[in-house]
Amino acid sequence: MQSPDRSPALQDTLRQFAMVAEGVVACAVFAGEGFAIAAHPNAGDDAAQLSAICANLAFTADGAMKRLAQGGLARLLLEAEHGTLLCCKSGDVWLAALIDKDASLAHALFAAQKASGDIESILAGG
Repeated sequence: MQSPDRSPALQDTLRQFAMVAEGVVACAVFAGEGFAIAAHPNAGDDAAQLSAICANLAFTADGAMKRLAQGGLARLLLEAEHGTLLCCKSGDVWLAALIDKDASLAHALFAAQKASGDIESILAGG
């Protein structure tokens, strides 16, 4: 028996996340290996690039945190001149978001936490 396609539910969750957290420029769900599972807006190569970069960063940061005896990585936040990159663990996958420089990070973090829970639930079949 083939598992149901969860792509529409993931797309809806990402769309909702981008609407609730003002300033989200792009977001994606990606596997630990860096493969994009879903993205909003459906950015094609940009989603693949975002996923691959975030997977690399998350893998490196997770190893660093474990080596420093801090446990597994739950969230990664990188602030730059023009915006912020946020990666949140969602079960076996990750949520990545590019956030505009002027957006409220507190609001984005809260919305990302909810979206991460929704993503985990969707992929668990719930």
